[in-house]
Amino acid sequence: MDKVSTKDFREVRKNTLRGFFTLQYGKIEINDCALHQKNGRAWFAFPGRKIEKSNREPTWVQTSYAADRSHLDQLQEAVTKELDAHLDVA
Repeated sequence: MDKVSTKDFREVRKNTLRGFFTLQYGKIEINDCALHQKNGRAWFAFPGRKIEKSNREPTWVQTSYAADRSHLDQLQEAVTKELDAHLDVA
C-alpha cells in the first residue's frame, strides 16, 4: 500500500461527523474526506455529492470508492490512526 497521510483537518461536529480533511495517498490528494465516529468506532468517507429531490431530505452519494474490500480496510486503519487526535476518547 502507498504512503498514507492527512492534512488540513477542519473540525466539524455534527452527529457522527468529527471533521473534514485532505487525504494524501501516494501521489494522489483527495480533498474533503470526512472523519466519523460512533460507539467507539471510527471511519473515514471519501467526498460525496449532495442530491436534492423535491419534497425530500437531501441525500449524499459516494463519488469515489475502493473496489477491493481488504485494501479499503487497510486504508481505513491507516487514516483513522493518522487522525486519532481528533477522535473522542473511548
